[in-house]
Amino acid sequence: MCLEKNKATFLIVGCHKDKVLLEEPKKTPYDLYIQAGAALTDIRKYSVNDYDDFDENISGRNDRYSEMTAVWWARYNVNTDYIGIEHYRRRFEADISVLEEAMDNGADVITITYATFPKPVNEYVGEFDFMHPFYVSMDIIKEFHPEDYALAEEIMSGNKLHPCNMNIWRKEVFFEYSDWLFPMLNAFYERIPEKRDNYLHRDVGFFAERATSIYVEKLLRMGAKVYTSGVKIYRSEEQDESEPEYNDMSEFDKYIEDLYQKKHTITCRNAIVNALPHMNEDARYI
Repeated sequence: MCLEKNKATFLIVGCHKDKVLLEEPKKTPYDLYIQAGAALTDIRKYSVNDYDDFDENISGRNDRYSEMTAVWWARYNVNTDYIGIEHYRRRFEADISVLEEAMDNGADVITITYATFPKPVNEYVGEFDFMHPFYVSMDIIKEFHPEDYALAEEIMSGNKLHPCNMNIWRKEVFFEYSDWLFPMLNAFYERIPEKRDNYLHRDVGFFAERATSIYVEKLLRMGAKVYTSGVKIYRSEEQDESEPEYNDMSEFDKYIEDLYQKKHTITCRNAIVNALPHMNEDARYI
């Protein structure tokens, strides 16, 4: 059966700097476009009043929190049975009928399939500590949620994460997740100085990506209904076309290893995420 339109909200998060896509994503009955970081610009991207800078919000922190300012807004302003987060150029690969079936079956969360990195996460992130203050984030997890610290260490010593901060949550789980996560993000924000590089400046959002993987794994081990989907990437004319063909994954593996050895960590991470649609099946139980 199909979910009623008012039972779910999929926030499609964008900002005023969004590029024009070569292909428009398919719309679903649940889509709600929201401009994140609206407090930082006078430009309004959408014709309706869907911005993350009214009512309860942290919109002014978007340059570091990235899409997480929209997640905060959803925590206090969205009350449908399911609350999803997607990006204007990244969507769930699974067909909407598959996502609806998962929600009808009482899914606790639908998340993005694991991305596999060339090295353990604590090496991949930790050795570039000037970019991502990894050890500070681990100290914060231990301080705020000592009961989850062993799990965090286990996941960070592995090489798999659920990327993109894209999830569809059952409302009650979403509220619990948000209340678990945001005090840690706020502490990280206060303790780590700002960076000059625009991309690396999004360090709070990167911490959220790692922490969300921990929370999803925690749910899974508690017996929650966790579904996964691949991610579909919608490209723009301005995006880099230098990546190898994904139909030869052995060449792709060499490409990733070369990026890692050269410490081109940002390009490496983005290439892995972009390759997910070519490596994963549609939504399924983990």
